[in-house]
Amino acid sequence: MAVDGTTATLAAWNPGANGNVEALGLDATTLYAGGAFATLGGAARTNLGALDRATGAINAWDPSVNGAVHDLTLSGNRLFAGGAFTTVTATPRANLAAFDLPALTLAAWAPATDGSVEAVVARADGTVVYVGGAFTLAGGLARANLAALTATDGAPTPWAPATDGPVLDLELSRATGSRPVDAVLYLGGTFTTAAGATRYNAAGIDTATGAPDPWDPGTDTTVRAVTRSGTAVFVGGAYTWINGAPRAYVAALRADTLELDRAGNPGANAPVRGIDTARGGTVYVGGEFSTLGGAARNRAGALDPVTGAVTPWNPNVRSGNVSAVAAGSSRIFLGGTFASVGGITRARIAAVDTSGALVGAWNPTANNSIRFLELSPDETRLYAGGPFTSIGGAPRPGCAELTADPGTLIAFAPTNGGDVVSLDLSSDGQRLWCSTANNRTYMYAPLGGTNGPLWTVQTGGDVQAAADSPTELYIGGHFGQVRGGGQRTHAASIDIATGTMTAWNPSPYGVYGVWALEIVGGRVLMGGDFDNVGLYTQPRFAAFGGTP
Repeated sequence: MAVDGTTATLAAWNPGANGNVEALGLDATTLYAGGAFATLGGAARTNLGALDRATGAINAWDPSVNGAVHDLTLSGNRLFAGGAFTTVTATPRANLAAFDLPALTLAAWAPATDGSVEAVVARADGTVVYVGGAFTLAGGLARANLAALTATDGAPTPWAPATDGPVLDLELSRATGSRPVDAVLYLGGTFTTAAGATRYNAAGIDTATGAPDPWDPGTDTTVRAVTRSGTAVFVGGAYTWINGAPRAYVAALRADTLELDRAGNPGANAPVRGIDTARGGTVYVGGEFSTLGGAARNRAGALDPVTGAVTPWNPNVRSGNVSAVAAGSSRIFLGGTFASVGGITRARIAAVDTSGALVGAWNPTANNSIRFLELSPDETRLYAGGPFTSIGGAPRPGCAELTADPGTLIAFAPTNGGDVVSLDLSSDGQRLWCSTANNRTYMYAPLGGTNGPLWTVQTGGDVQAAADSPTELYIGGHFGQVRGGGQRTHAASIDIATGTMTAWNPSPYGVYGVWALEIVGGRVLMGGDFDNVGLYTQPRFAAFGGTP
């Protein structure tokens, strides 16, 4: 398919394929498509074909690849293909092939690997092609999952760093500071070592020497929650590793450099879904765990912000999980799917004091789960979001305002809502944003005496996280575009005054996108299910500089 880059509307261009398209390459007139299909543009094409860039009409070129094509790259006058195949146009080619442009004739370039090729990228000067995959031989020489091949004849270069598991993606660095373009090759995959150094699933390798680059990011899976306390940034999720070190679902990073704080390692035995920091600095966490920092803590606990040690705070949440935490100076509010706190019935929302005891009088009750909680700066109002339709005995469309004491509903009753999948309150408490499962984000002024939204933004998928600066609302999620603004892959920012999309376009690429956003010290912090940010390999956690 093709989408208009300005309006985000679907274009008439519609060639179609009857199977997965895994790779695309684009030049001035032609779109090359590779994957696992038997027809493309209405014609028989086995796993590789070409389409007219303007019309989508199928090109006469029919290379007939007998296995899946996983990646394509254009360099100079050649199209390079990698995958899991043994013949191209009935000519032997073991997982790698090249075609000379513009005639698209099969080139003599035939280095061959003994396993699948998942990624192909070429240097800007067109001299070397880097390939990654699941192989032990490339061009007749031992190469473990990674190889550099000359672009002219396919001979392996002496450059031979290895990984101990498959390489699934490759990207070359841009020119930065004193470093020239293509100085570092970034790779992602399923490995624990790269170029002789410990690297968990992501690494950078010097393209001149083959030595490991200091860049060593990454968790082994999803980041879902981020908060700051003093000089530390706490990150929670479903991971067990972050920045090359073991961390079970929760970890601390230095706020200035975002390097891992190696001293504190609280750890949990199951995913963390909510984190918040009280004014005194204590970090409160909620999730699916039953132990935290080596101590028994059912679904909620607290950590010392300096040492990472678990504190005595232990509300004992049962019969469900904690998805949201909002920490005040004297009360900590919990939301989720739970049915009891401290042995007392509480339907999905509760307040606990700083000793860990349930606040008995505070009991609004929701008829479905609470996913998000936001406490006003003066700690008098609590905002809740989720798939509920009633709370505190009154109808509310997935978004509600409660008094922090005694927990009764306030007059503000938003007119638009639904299944709320993201909630954010501005730092001054004047603006509230609710994003719903029907791909709408509404901005409300809950103190302004009106129940209707001031503006609405529509995205092409769910918004799962939001964070605001004085002038912009940053959103992240599963979406691929913003209606009326254009393409935005999983992240965008909205001008608060007008509700229009700004130029900010980080483009985190991954299946599910962004799950967590936070603004800390002039940086936008992002966590989620992504492997790349723009052209850079950056798995699951990223930071963006500047002053939001």
